[in-house]
Amino acid sequence: MKKLIALLTACTAMTCLFASCGKDEDKDDDDKKASKKNSTSVSESADEDEKDDKDDKDADDEETTEEETEEEETTEEEEDESSEEDDDTDEKKSEKKDDKKKDDKKKDSGSASAGGSITQAEFSGMWISHDEDYDGLYLGFDFNDNGSGDLIMDFSELMRFDSNGGLIFGGEAVDSDMVTFDGSKFSFAMEGTSFLEMTRTGASDDSTMDGEYVLNGGMLYDELLPELEKEFGTEDNTVYMIVAGETLYMSFEDLFKYELNGDTLTVNGSVAIFGNEEDSEDIPVEYDGTTLTLTSGADVLHFTKVK
Repeated sequence: MKKLIALLTACTAMTCLFASCGKDEDKDDDDKKASKKNSTSVSESADEDEKDDKDDKDADDEETTEEETEEEETTEEEEDESSEEDDDTDEKKSEKKDDKKKDDKKKDSGSASAGGSITQAEFSGMWISHDEDYDGLYLGFDFNDNGSGDLIMDFSELMRFDSNGGLIFGGEAVDSDMVTFDGSKFSFAMEGTSFLEMTRTGASDDSTMDGEYVLNGGMLYDELLPELEKEFGTEDNTVYMIVAGETLYMSFEDLFKYELNGDTLTVNGSVAIFGNEEDSEDIPVEYDGTTLTLTSGADVLHFTKVK
C-alpha cells in the first residue's frame, strides 16, 4: 500500500505542477499590470503621508491627557475582574470533577464508545480515514460483500466538481473552455495538453457529473498506469474515478481479499493495510457505531463510513 500511495502522490504532484504553470503565467501578466499602476500612485502617497504626519502630531498631544485618565479607570476595572476570575476558577474546578465522575461511570458501564463488535452488514461499504494527509490525498477502503477489497483515495482537496458540475482544481474553478463533457466522456486540457480523460461506466447523462468513470487518458493516466504495471504486473489495472456530489474518489478494485471474524479482520493480497504485502494480516477491529478503528501495534487508523 505504501508503494502505491507513493506512486499516486508522485504522479499527482507532476500533473499539478503542469497545471500550475499555466496559472503562474497568467499571474505574471497581472503582476506586471499591478506594478505599473502602483508606480503611478507612489508620489501621490508621499504627499498624503507628509500631511498625515502633521495631523498625527497634533492628535497625539490631545490624546496624552485622555490616556492618563483612562489608565486610572482601567486599574479599577482590572481589580474588579480579578475578583470575578477567582470565582470562575473555583466553579470550573468543580465542573471538571463532575465531568470526570461521569466519564468513569460510562467506562465502567461498558458503553459503545469503548469500542465493540461490528456486523458484516455494517462493515461492508466505503470507509475513509483523515488521520494522515498524503499531499492532499486521503486513504480509504471499500469492503465488498463478496470478500474482495478496493483501495480508495479521496482526491477532493486536489480536484473535485462543484454543485453545478464545474471542475475545481487546486482550489480554483477551471474555465469552462478547458473542459468538455457530453454526458459520457469527460476531458480537461490546458494549453493543448490533456490532463484528465475519463468515460462514464453507466448510461450517458449530461445532467449530472455524479457516477463512476474509467480513467483512460491524459497526463494523470499516462504517468500512473505504467507504474501500476511495474508494481502489480500486466493484469487488469483499471483505475476508476467516482464522483459523489462535491467529492472525488480514485478507486483501485480487487486489490486484496478480506475476512471478518468477530473483532478480527484478516487481509491478504496486493495491498496490505499494515505490514508487508506478502503476508496475511490479522487486524483487531473496534466500532463505536460511527468510527471504525483498525490497530496494529502502535499504528492506529480511524475510518468514517461514506457509502
